[in-house]
Amino acid sequence: MLDEHYYRSAADFAREAPSRFEKYDRNGPKIFVGEWAAYEDVVPWNEKSRQLPPTPSLKAALGDAAWLTAMERNSDLIVMQCYAPMLVNVNPGARQWRPDLIGYDAWHCFGSPSYYVNAMFNANRGDVVLRASLAGLPQDKTPVLDYSVTKDSARKIIYIKVVNISAAAQPVQIDLEGVKRVVSHGTSVVLTSAKETDANSVFDPVKVVPATERIEGLAPSFNRTFPPYSITVLKIQTK
Repeated sequence: MLDEHYYRSAADFAREAPSRFEKYDRNGPKIFVGEWAAYEDVVPWNEKSRQLPPTPSLKAALGDAAWLTAMERNSDLIVMQCYAPMLVNVNPGARQWRPDLIGYDAWHCFGSPSYYVNAMFNANRGDVVLRASLAGLPQDKTPVLDYSVTKDSARKIIYIKVVNISAAAQPVQIDLEGVKRVVSHGTSVVLTSAKETDANSVFDPVKVVPATERIEGLAPSFNRTFPPYSITVLKIQTK
């Protein structure tokens, strides 16, 4: 098994996610992505503390989510993965590096948008990766959607994860080939915010957190629009 480490800008993670691991030789060693994290290539400057934020903004979370879809799609190859670093003291001068998943001081702690991305992916995953493809996009442009699809074999639940890194909503027709019937209602979990620079802090710990809602009108073929700057998990019960 190889231990690979990836620290990239959010833009680089999004750019590499569609094809990075698909190129690996399936007859070679398995992969443990022992360290990985996206950092923002453009971040808000804190004039008071005169330093960059210790925890990731939504922009980094979008890059992280794109990278997670890539690892999940290729989990025949990637058998383990671990975000790093995990914890950071957010007081000025107290940290050693960035980005960090969870921030704290003597009185508070909070999860970054990237923390919630990891939680969303962990709580909604199947034991089988389903083959999926994205069609109808211009060939001369970098895709703005990243995705992975898994199924819980025992409970017959399909999890569709879609990451929209762009500033525009993306309407998509989803076709579940080979699926005859699904329950007409399901669950959508969405992490998004008005600006990709939005982040959580000790002063506003839940500025960017997932929202869960019941959705209707599900079928083997249905339409769904994914908001700007969003990570979405659709939970669909098959029959």
